[in-house]
Amino acid sequence: MKFINIIKGDFEQTKWMLEEDKLILGSYNVQEIPIREIISIEKKEVIKKDYYVVFKLGSGQNFTAMMKEKNYNHLYKAFLSKGNNPTNINLPIKNKPKANKVWFCTGLAILAIFLFISRGASESDLGSIARLDACDYLAKNNLPTGDWKEHYGEYSCNSEYYDVDVSNNNSLSNNIAYYVQGTSPTIWDTLKIVGNVNTPKDRDEFNHQFNKTIKSFIDSFSGKPVNIFAKKDVIMMIDQGKIESPIKLGKVEYDENNSASIFLSGKKILWKNSSEGFEYQFIIERRK
Repeated sequence: MKFINIIKGDFEQTKWMLEEDKLILGSYNVQEIPIREIISIEKKEVIKKDYYVVFKLGSGQNFTAMMKEKNYNHLYKAFLSKGNNPTNINLPIKNKPKANKVWFCTGLAILAIFLFISRGASESDLGSIARLDACDYLAKNNLPTGDWKEHYGEYSCNSEYYDVDVSNNNSLSNNIAYYVQGTSPTIWDTLKIVGNVNTPKDRDEFNHQFNKTIKSFIDSFSGKPVNIFAKKDVIMMIDQGKIESPIKLGKVEYDENNSASIFLSGKKILWKNSSEGFEYQFIIERRK
């Protein structure tokens, strides 16, 4: 990921992500500054390898940003090929992604499974590690979470239990819950989907919903047209111990100076105080 830090001017003063043809901020309420709208880029000074650059836009707006040399070079190259072609529109452009946006191309699923797991993902394959994005990953799968809150130095958001197989014999229903945990006010450490199997004899719908939830989760997390579990029975994979050992998905750079490795795993936990109940856990975790 490539970032520039706007420190002064007519746009929100924070880190913006640099793509090939635009600067973007946010993932739900998205703000965009197209490269075509930039009419000039002037490097003012370099302090301890930080470049301070002034931007002027066709709309009459301007801003100053700080960035690393490699990001400046990438941005300047994009400006030379796509910039100085303003349309005099109001900036920033504000977009809200469509709820039914399709992230994954299932036609490549089988090939992707082997490429993704055996070779690992590139930085761009992996989803945002911002805690607010992660809290919303499964909102449309009956697993909306509460706010990201601090509890004794740790942070989390989690859903309520979603009952799947509603039992008719007064026993507990099978259910699914979603948890996001971290030690930072801005970044998650662990994403976890938990499936509680209270009535194993009545779990057909639970199996279907748990697998469906995993696929939706991977869709939201990855953001690339590759679904590594598109045609896989995740419960069967967990039962067979195929993903019990964490699989390294790749490495992400979440600002100019910090990066982390991302791992995926799944496990089955038998409850000590129950003769038949157990739970499934599907986990993605960040490790520095």
